[in-house]
Amino acid sequence: MQPTFDPSRPLDRDDLARLVAADIPPGSYVNLGIGQPTRVADFLDREKRRLGLDNLILLPFQPFEALPEVLASGDVLMALLEPEAGVFSVPSKILTYLCAGRALLLAMPSENLGVRTVARIGAGLAVNPGDDQAFLAAADTLARDSGMRAACGERARRYAEKTFDIDRIGGQFAGVFATIGREDAAPRTRPE
Repeated sequence: MQPTFDPSRPLDRDDLARLVAADIPPGSYVNLGIGQPTRVADFLDREKRRLGLDNLILLPFQPFEALPEVLASGDVLMALLEPEAGVFSVPSKILTYLCAGRALLLAMPSENLGVRTVARIGAGLAVNPGDDQAFLAAADTLARDSGMRAACGERARRYAEKTFDIDRIGGQFAGVFATIGREDAAPRTRPE
């Protein structure tokens, strides 16, 4: 049963947790690799117990070597970025997520290059940070539409394979180094 909320006030963390938990089908779970014990990890664990979110599983820090398996286990990969960092930063996790071939759900300023890239290639959905209603709507859309998730994931992977092609990139680097080497070897004249 879907919880109801007062539309005249913004959703708080309890509302968000209950809404997400209500939409997770029985027997499934959200898998969060939440890193080392932190304030956020402690908060999530407390809220899970307090609200009885038995279908939410919080996993501890996963070793770097397990990253491919961790990313492959998700249907949707999320990335969040605060507004003040959003215009200038392209989180490397977005590029990693594109390589994983999964749909992306982003809460980042629309001016962010990563958001513009994901939108341009159709690899997921993005909302402005702090717009909880839009975030939940986007999450709901991705959760309910397996065809959309698959298409977003395919476009993400296709973009990554084309953009991060090591043979092409390696050739470009080799050309830059060759140019630098020729310039260093050229005789230099001193100004009089």
